[in-house]
Amino acid sequence: MRILLISRGDVFPPFHGAASRIVNTAKYLSMESCEVVFLPSQSDRYYIFRRGSAEEVQFSPFLRDIRSNTDKIDLILDRMEIPREDHILYRPLLARDLILRAIALSFNNDFDIIQAEFPAFAVPALFARKIRLKKKIV
Repeated sequence: MRILLISRGDVFPPFHGAASRIVNTAKYLSMESCEVVFLPSQSDRYYIFRRGSAEEVQFSPFLRDIRSNTDKIDLILDRMEIPREDHILYRPLLARDLILRAIALSFNNDFDIIQAEFPAFAVPALFARKIRLKKKIV
């Protein structure tokens, strides 16, 4: 089984609770005959977990060069009165770089499940799912 896990990018090293849970979920799923591809937000790389170990993979130069529209997203979130420290959880709703990278991974891989770790990450997950309509999204 292959899983695409989309989540926040501040998980390495896993010092806080969310990071620990995300990394350990990927690690232990990979120890149960699953291959987990972890796509972190605001990153030019992704990670493939196999048999409990993570391999770091850089995106192609084209995908690495796509920059987020973070400044514009932050202005929108500020107007919505969402505290700055919580922006990390809402940016994926509109983050073009994350959406395009999720689409590229889904296009080039046959995932059985696409998992969004927080509600806002469901938007990139839904775009990734559109590439392969039969996929389950969590």
